[in-house]
Parts: sequence; C-alpha cells; structure tokens
Amino acid sequence: MSNPQTFYTVGGIDLSNIFQPYSGPPSANPTGYIVNGLGDLNTIFAPYTTGTKAIATGYTVTGIGDLNNIFARLYPIYSALGSGVNNLVKTIAINSNNNVYAAGEFTTAGGNAANYVAMWNPSTSTWSALGSGVNNQVYAIAIDSNNNVYTGGIFTTAGGITSDYIAMWNPTTSTWSSLGSGVNNTVNAIAIDSNNNVYVGGGFTDAGGSSAKGIAMWNPSTSTWSPLGSGTNAGVLSIAIDSNNNVYVGGPFTTAGGISANYVAKWNPTTSTWSALGSGVTGGQELVYAIAIDSNNNVYVGGSFTTAGGVSVNNIAMWNPTTSTWSALGSGLTGGTTVDAITIDSDNNIYVGGYFTTAGGVSVNNIAMWNPSTSTWSALGSGVNAQVNSIDIDSNNNVYIGGFFTIAGGVSANYIAKYS
Repeated sequence: MSNPQTFYTVGGIDLSNIFQPYSGPPSANPTGYIVNGLGDLNTIFAPYTTGTKAIATGYTVTGIGDLNNIFARLYPIYSALGSGVNNLVKTIAINSNNNVYAAGEFTTAGGNAANYVAMWNPSTSTWSALGSGVNNQVYAIAIDSNNNVYTGGIFTTAGGITSDYIAMWNPTTSTWSSLGSGVNNTVNAIAIDSNNNVYVGGGFTDAGGSSAKGIAMWNPSTSTWSPLGSGTNAGVLSIAIDSNNNVYVGGPFTTAGGISANYVAKWNPTTSTWSALGSGVTGGQELVYAIAIDSNNNVYVGGSFTTAGGVSVNNIAMWNPTTSTWSALGSGLTGGTTVDAITIDSDNNIYVGGYFTTAGGVSVNNIAMWNPSTSTWSALGSGVNAQVNSIDIDSNNNVYIGGFFTIAGGVSANYIAKYS
C-alpha cells in the first residue's frame, strides 16, 4: 500500500513518520490512517466549531496540502518569540506590517543587546534593537499611521539624545527624536488619534514647559504640546480613543477638569471639555489600569474596583456611551488583584490580562477572553504562570502577550508569547 501522507508535512516533518496504516472496517469516507492509535482521521478531523465560526469540516489527509494550518486552527497554542527577553515586558504594540514592538525592563532581546525596547519580526522570527534604545524603563508604546513608534516611561535619553520621559523612533530612518522638551515626570500611557495627535498620560505636571496635569497632547504637525484643560488631580495610567476621537483616561484621580470623576473620565477634543462616566468606579484599590474601546464605541475598563456606576463588578466593567450606563461582564475576574491589560479583536471579543485565577467562574491563569455575543468567559489554554501586563492583536488575530511570566501554555516563553 502506498503512503499518500508522504506528500504532506507538518512543520517540515513527513506525515509518514506520524501516521500509521489503518486496518479497521471500511467507512463512507475512509482516510485509511490513524494518529497515535486514536482512531480514523475521519473522526479526528470531524466538523469542529468554535462559536459560530467553522474551523474544520471533514478534512482528509489527501484532500489538502500542509496540515499546519488545520492543526493551528483546531488547537490554538502558545509559542515563544525566539528566546524572548531577559526581564519583564510592560507594553506591546503592533504596527501595520505585524511587526511586534515590546518594551519594559529588559536589556536583551533574542540574546542581543536591546535597551528597554525591541522589535520582533514574525516573518523572519528575529529580534532587533531600536538603535541604542533608551536609558531606562519603558512603560508605554503607541504606533501612528506612519508606523512611527512613540515610547514613554522613566528614561531621559533615547538613541543618545535628551528625551525627557518620551521619544519617537522612526523605523524608516532608524533614528530617535525627542518631543520638544518632553514632560517632567513618568509617562504611563500613550494613545494616538486618527489625526496622529499623540495623547500622553502619566505622573507629570508639565509638558513642553507649560502646565499639564497628568495628561497632554503632542501635535506632530506643529511640534507643540497642549494641556487638556486643567487635567486630572492625580496621575493617568491608561488612555483609549474612540472613533470620534474622544479620549478616555483612567488612573488614581478623582477629578478631571475640576469636575468629580472617579478614576475614569472622558475628554471631548471638539468642545475641550471633561465629563465623568456616571459615578465612575469605586472599591478595591480604586484604580483603572486599562481601557479599550470596541467598534461600537463601548468602553471596557479594567483595574482594581468592585463597583461601576453603583453596579457590582469584579475588576472589569463596560460603559455604554449611548445609554450612559455601566454593566458587569458576568461575575468578572477574581482570585488575584488586578486587570492590567484589555485588547479587543476584529470580532469584538475582549482579551483581558492581569493577575487573576478565575473569569466568570472559569479557572484561568492571568489571561481570559470575554465573548460579548454569548456573555461568557473562556480560558486561553492553560494561560501563563505570572502576571500579564500587556496584550495586542495583529491583523491575523494572533494574540501577543507580555508580562512577568516565563511559561505560556506549558511552553517556555521569557516574558512575551504568542497565542494563535
């Protein structure tokens, strides 16, 4: 008997080394092979669905080419990004070419020097430094429509030039540049609107030499800083921008623009005004660490809190700007302390990372997904073995995560990994 599977490979491995001849009774659509004694391939490749999306529908070995794609879709897995980095990742951002920028407390990436920021090229599976990097930790990255990379943190030089707490990397010229005179203290968050205006949040009180409390905007066209009204009365930890360029911010503050706003607020750039999101969030540590906005402009807020607008929640909640109401995401996230990262995919599924062990009663390890269509939580495999600080998703819906962990889905992965 010939072995038709020898024409196909999985990751370059001849399938004849994996599949063994099948000697069972005939079937309506026989494949004639079993996998590790588990049964006929018709059974293994039976129609499989996740939600409403068909993943595989009766594939046979001889009916297709490389099985890599089928295995990847049937069984989502974690994978390392080479040898990773040598210390924790605080933030991740992905550009339009699906290159992954990671930053944090590390000084090597892929075994090579990379001072606090580096890029992973998934096409070549290689890490590269951004010039000589920066001289201290990076807490935030954002990428504009031209693929310029903005980084913020506690550094004061970038590529050897003075750059107080924020700088820009131009990947075309491979050069760093400062944003005027920068800001006068830590940058925790960066977000960029549809006009490439750069919103920066942190513990500063000055931007470009002018008063700017907790948050400011850099206009790259005019190379100028501007405050957002009177700002916030404490630092900003997170920023997200909706499709109308409204700016949502979270942090330890209780006022924004002089009005009461419990730990989360909205800036309207058209009217230059601040507004609260109802009564905001309270309880727990009373901190908002993460904000993300879906395609319907619903605002997802995560951190450490137990009520949102008077509704009982566990560390995550959704603000509906149309109805001006808060709602819980099931029973939320418990068994830890915080939600530190939220990212939303093209289907509006909500990926959440932080330090927690249950999501809606489901056992998870520091990362989980909320499906708003079914209002259910699910685990991402066996998760990771320590806190998740950042999540981003590329155009192929590959999920990149960074944090304190060294194991992802049972695989060794030093502080950064991919789930696909």
